[in-house]
Amino acid sequence: MSAIDKIKELAKEKGVSFKIDPETWMEKKPKEEEKIDFFCLCGSRECVPHRKSNEIYGPGGRSWIMYYRCAGCTSHFDDPKKYSEAQRSLEKRLQEMLYVAKIV
Repeated sequence: MSAIDKIKELAKEKGVSFKIDPETWMEKKPKEEEKIDFFCLCGSRECVPHRKSNEIYGPGGRSWIMYYRCAGCTSHFDDPKKYSEAQRSLEKRLQEMLYVAKIV
């Protein structure tokens, strides 16, 4: 007999009803942060979130991401996707400028 079956049987004996289905409550995993395709001109591929919390530990505790920073050069920004797009665009323009400078 599995642990879930024992819980169901005990709940039935005591007349307890479940608000959460015991079959699925263990299957739910905490929400994982999505992996960001980060790019910076310094060569880093990783950004670090800076969090601020309400300093409450336990069920009432919350935290917010205030901003991100590049793990390589510590540039600060709000949106890693937009920052990466801007950095890629800047890199492309710099490469074009270098290419033109070599020709001239």
